[in-house]
Formats: sequence, structure tokens, C-alpha cells
Amino acid sequence: MWTAPVTFVSNATLTAAQLNAALRDNMLETAPAKALQAGGYFTSNSANSISERSIKRSTTTTTLSITSSTYVSTATSGIEIEVEHSGSILAMWNTRLHVSANVGPTNVACCSATVLNQTSASDLWAIKHPGATEDLFRAGSAWLFTGLTPGTDAVRLSYRVVGGGPAIFYQRELIVMPL
Repeated sequence: MWTAPVTFVSNATLTAAQLNAALRDNMLETAPAKALQAGGYFTSNSANSISERSIKRSTTTTTLSITSSTYVSTATSGIEIEVEHSGSILAMWNTRLHVSANVGPTNVACCSATVLNQTSASDLWAIKHPGATEDLFRAGSAWLFTGLTPGTDAVRLSYRVVGGGPAIFYQRELIVMPL
């Protein structure tokens, strides 16, 4: 943690420890000294303290068929990325969605995101296939999760279908930017 240097006075003798604390230790708390990876970025995690973060991405070409009317979010059905954060996470995701017109125009497919143990998936930020026609299209969404308890958490995609299903999700991708 960076600390404010002492105020020096004329004719005062500095000890090595004072000089090291004021210069070396504070220089080690700067972004250039903490940068360990190309493409990283910095976010404050408390007063006078920064942490390096990196964007994480996960994709799958596995086809997922859902008939549940409530959000399904399991490690085997979703894409999951674990990140360390300071209380906020920007999640962006996209998928190809398909619904069966045989079920009717109310067969709406939804793909949302959740921060495990902190938030639930929601239709407010979900990708939605309107269900009016039987077609396949790609759509994306993003949501800034704020007010989280700082630490390490997993962001996972969740899926549901309204109207009886099934809904099919293809080529799913999740990108997470921890703050």
C-alpha cells in the first residue's frame, strides 16, 4: 500500500529506513512496478492501493438444449469464469439461439449471466429470442454488476425458456472484465 511521504525539514538526518519507505516502497506500489502481464489494466481495490486485472474469455461450440422455465446454471451447462474483483464486474456474452415455432409464439429463449453466490440471473440483462418465428440468430448482452462483496467469484451463463421449449443455444461466449 502506498503511504504519504514524511515532511522533511532542513538539516534533518534521514535514516535509510525513512528514505526507503518514502521512495523505494512507494515506487513499488505504482502501476509500472505492479504490471506483470501484457494487456493488463489496473483498478483500485481500496484507498491508496491498486491491483492488476485482466480480461477473461471462454467459449464453447457445444449445443445446449433447455426446457426449464427457470434459469439453469450449472458448471456442465454453462460457461463459467472465475475472477478476482474489487466489488464490480463487467460481463459481456453472446450466443446463437433457436426456438421451435411448433410450440407457438410465446416460446421465448433467454440467456443471462450471474455472479455465483452474489446475484441471480435476470431477464433485465438477458439475451432473448422473441419466439415468434423459428429461426436461428446471434445476439449479445452486457451487464455491469456492482455492489458485490470484493473477492474471488465465478461469473456463469444461465439459460431458460418461457412457453414450453425447447430452446437451443449454440456457440456461446462469455467475456468478463473484473474491476
